[in-house]
Amino acid sequence: MDSWQGSQVYYVEVDGSTFQFASLDEVQVCIDVIGKKFLPNTLRLAQNRGGDPDQNWLRMMPDETKPWRYRE
Repeated sequence: MDSWQGSQVYYVEVDGSTFQFASLDEVQVCIDVIGKKFLPNTLRLAQNRGGDPDQNWLRMMPDETKPWRYRE
């Protein structure tokens, strides 16, 4: 965990890709979202959770990890 804007940061590595999360709640949201067959729009996800859509973990996922066949 590192200091980032006065709070803890959590890193999760999957298949060589490292994801950065601002809270354990955000990690849980990621788990819930990637477990669904259809991924939400990153803008909608950022609006629902707050934050910058360009810095959203979903937008930063490598393209090859987004298809349902990979995630299931």
